[in-house]
Amino acid sequence: MTEEEKMKRSEMILAIGRQFPTLHMECDIDELLQCLESQGMRPPPYKAKALIGFYEVQDWEPEITQETIDQALEHIGKKGLIGEMEITE
Repeated sequence: MTEEEKMKRSEMILAIGRQFPTLHMECDIDELLQCLESQGMRPPPYKAKALIGFYEVQDWEPEITQETIDQALEHIGKKGLIGEMEITE
């Protein structure tokens, strides 16, 4: 498995919507994915790099949120840099 095989949950929702363009008329794709996950469906596994070698991960790649941006900026600030960023859509 390669780094390219990682997928965010939101990317899976978009992929399902592209593959089945009328599905959203029948159900909420996010709710469909929640149902499948509750029944044991898991994201595709990928190999993550560790300090020594690799290990297999089977989880969605983390989404970028305002919280993760704030955490990164706080971490950067501790290293002596100052920054500001906000998600806008």
